[in-house]
Amino acid sequence: MQANKDPFIKKFNILDDLCKRRYPECPKGFSAIKKFAETLQGADKDTLKSIILLRNTIHDQRNLVSINSDCLKFMDGLIKGLQSNTKGPIDADLENLRSNNLQKMSEMLKHLSSKTHMISVVEQSKIKAKLMDYIECEKRASSIERAKKFYFDFCAYYNNIHNLSAVKEARAEHRERSIERKRQSVLSQIQHFYNQALVAVEDEPFFSRGKLKKKLKQIFEGYRTRVLSCYDFDDLDDLLDNAEIDLDPDYE
Repeated sequence: MQANKDPFIKKFNILDDLCKRRYPECPKGFSAIKKFAETLQGADKDTLKSIILLRNTIHDQRNLVSINSDCLKFMDGLIKGLQSNTKGPIDADLENLRSNNLQKMSEMLKHLSSKTHMISVVEQSKIKAKLMDYIECEKRASSIERAKKFYFDFCAYYNNIHNLSAVKEARAEHRERSIERKRQSVLSQIQHFYNQALVAVEDEPFFSRGKLKKKLKQIFEGYRTRVLSCYDFDDLDDLLDNAEIDLDPDYE
């Protein structure tokens, strides 16, 4: 039947059912949704009354009118307000905005660990608690302006997490540990080149070995000093490449 497929009929039936739950004392028919309409303000009241009249003109077997997306969106807002048990008059636009914002905030919260995994559990909890405060404020927002503000504040704080002192300190410590591991790895490889060079020097005439070994040691110590004072990953790779060349006795 048309009623089972038409989005307007489906949404109207959901809305009507929610109204009957809110006003169980109302008799059958559309009396509950009509009572609900009287709780709305301004144009929203008139819009819902028009929707009720429209529903009365639509038969299951005949598609007499075309319902635009704004009407369906308005009904969605009323449904969300009833489902969340909103107190006081329901603002469909506010309900839709708030629902959309909360969905986005929830999705962003799922990726929070990627921004905070380097800091302590205590600091992670503080950041999450701050974001949850914005979410709770969004749920209670009493106007479109306030809903926009809480969502903006949430996003601003979320996008600035990398600048929080605890996160910056943790990132700095993590980078220092990483760069130190890189230094030790580069030094180990340069030591290997140096040892290979010393073995190769043994094949040189006796009178030139001492001079070559002294030169190789100077080169090795020079690179060792530069590696220990280096704080850039790319520069460490360059030092390693250059050391391999400079510590190769056969390289010309």
